Amino acid sequence: MAKAKTKAKVAKKTAPKTFIDPKLALFAVIVVWVLVYVVFKYYFTALPLV
Repeated sequence: MAKAKTKAKVAKKTAPKTFIDPKLALFAVIVVWVLVYVVFKYYFTALPLV
C-alpha cells in the first residue's frame, strides 16, 4: 500500500497540472450534484413558507 501511495505521489508530481484524476473528477461531479439537489430541495420546501 505504501509503495503504491508513493508511486501515486510521484505520478501526481510528474503529471501536468491539467491532468485530472478520473476518481477525483467523478467525486467532484457527485459533490456538485448533491449540492445542487440540496439547494433546490431546501429552496422549494422553503418557498411556500415565504
